[in-house]
Amino acid sequence: QGTMHIGQRDIAWLRVAKSAVEKGFKLYHIGALLHAKLHQDFGGIFDKMQVKIYTEEDKVKEIVGKARAVYGARDARIEGMTDETTDIYYSCTLCQSFAPSHVCVISPERTGLCGSYNWMDCKAAYEINPTGPNQPVEKGETIDAKLGQWKGVNEF
Repeated sequence: QGTMHIGQRDIAWLRVAKSAVEKGFKLYHIGALLHAKLHQDFGGIFDKMQVKIYTEEDKVKEIVGKARAVYGARDARIEGMTDETTDIYYSCTLCQSFAPSHVCVISPERTGLCGSYNWMDCKAAYEINPTGPNQPVEKGETIDAKLGQWKGVNEF
């Protein structure tokens, strides 16, 4: 209660309601929540982790620069891929907590509507959690290459 997060990569927005602060919510709690959530989501691939929250502008800019370099390298890995040359797409149902009947199909050239996950993110998420919100979708036969329609995607 009293917090909201939206965004991805280095464009994240975290809101904390005044009522939450009045009830004792502190910066420490953000770190504790992140720590718990990262263990919950990725505990299968690590045993220990640490959360650091930076508040000094110079240090934040330095960390954001490092993150952007990693994002650039990841983007370069997927850059040569096309929808036509990839046989597997991925579903994304992350937003079903507030849009219960919604599902995105993510391909190398198309992220989800929210922009949070690209094809590489979904592939990694599926490998980490095979029962999670990102499932492989076999593209199947081409219905209309110009419109980007494939039988397997439509049936999904």
